[in-house]
Amino acid sequence: MKLHILHTNDLHGHLEKWDVLAESIQKRRSDIERRGDFCLVCDVGDAIDTVHPLIEASQGSVIVDLFNKANYDVVTIGNNEGLNLSKMQLNKIYSKAHFSVVCANLIDRTTNRLAAYAVENQIFDFPFGQIAFLGLTAPYYTYKYNGYMPLDIFRTLSQQLRLLSTRSIKPVKIILLSHLGYQNDRIIAQHFPEINLILGGHTHHLIENGEKVYRSLLSACGRFGEYLGEVIFDIETGEVNASTQSYTTLQSNINHLSSDHYQKTGESLLKKHVFAKLPVSIYSSEIKGRHSFVQHAFKAIQLETGCQLAFMSTGLFLNDLPKGLLSMNQLHVALPHSIRAMTLELKGWQLEELLEEIEKQQIALENKPIFGNGFRGKFFGKMIFKGIVYDQSSKQWLINDKPINTNQIYHLASLDHYAYIPFFPSIMKYSRPNIIFPKFLRHILKDYFEGQFPLNEGVNYD
Repeated sequence: MKLHILHTNDLHGHLEKWDVLAESIQKRRSDIERRGDFCLVCDVGDAIDTVHPLIEASQGSVIVDLFNKANYDVVTIGNNEGLNLSKMQLNKIYSKAHFSVVCANLIDRTTNRLAAYAVENQIFDFPFGQIAFLGLTAPYYTYKYNGYMPLDIFRTLSQQLRLLSTRSIKPVKIILLSHLGYQNDRIIAQHFPEINLILGGHTHHLIENGEKVYRSLLSACGRFGEYLGEVIFDIETGEVNASTQSYTTLQSNINHLSSDHYQKTGESLLKKHVFAKLPVSIYSSEIKGRHSFVQHAFKAIQLETGCQLAFMSTGLFLNDLPKGLLSMNQLHVALPHSIRAMTLELKGWQLEELLEEIEKQQIALENKPIFGNGFRGKFFGKMIFKGIVYDQSSKQWLINDKPINTNQIYHLASLDHYAYIPFFPSIMKYSRPNIIFPKFLRHILKDYFEGQFPLNEGVNYD
């Protein structure tokens, strides 16, 4: 008698691989159950990523629909679900779920309880006993802006294991869905030997054939649907084995090509959402004037935050916006990032230190590839300033044409991405960024364009 655990993690909206993954999961489960063995299917978070147009258009619900069709049993959430969608959105989409969402370390600040869509553990009954699933997600401090209180992962895990130990029927296996990263998984394995299996994610690590750490087995499937994992518990012998299969292998086994039909469906839906009429074309390569994408972005975040000083990089803007009707698809293609506006409060001397950090790295960063932390483009680009200039003649920074007052407090608007990447440590050293939830930069620009260039006004600047 065997229990098979099929697992995925960090899909990040790569739905071009989904049909192959889903068919492989269903076929494997069918084969397992036909032999009289048992199977559970789980995901370890960050399946939702609004870089994909269909996920953007459906506000994540397409992932729940696909997991339902593939007969997933239990999932945890990653930061892409927990931070990129509101509690209301997650409550709505997970209300349709045929699977459980287990996550014990996010508390709703309004109710002081677990989020309505989540459970602290999930127990599955089998003839050989009970299997318990726990779930934890990376406790970013920014969760407070989205209405959560993230809990300490180790204290939470201790409490959950204590609860399981007090049950009248104790589980024969405890499995942790850990969207915490590889290093945390190893620490957990060393300190919590009662956990039999840790399925990992978040750091996109691949453990092809499992890794034994003390008494626990670790397994993980990399990222983007590139692997499907399987862990097999032999209930009679106690033996446990882990393996992964690459997407290429899965694809060859079922003779199924990758598909872009999800992409086309999402683009079609977003194209229907037309919200503004641009009087001129706007170009990602322009940095000044009415045709400049970055200058319109400055105006948008100034309206959103009330700050007149701002900075952002040109690498954010991936496409131009042509004159005429503007759709959400065009804006999504140009700004697919999961990046929000933030405000900073800095004394003049702190601001000068930040500006020097930026200026010293301008050339090195301009063509530097950037990955993660919400960024979905290719290169960093050049940092552009609003209301801030460097005067070559006096060799000093000017704010609205005046030298910086070292003791004055300045308020600036920018993007949270710059607080997460390692190039500008002064941001976190001197300020606690106030991140503006829930809108991403593209949604802030959508509101700006809709207000400035409404569909019912025939403005023409040419």
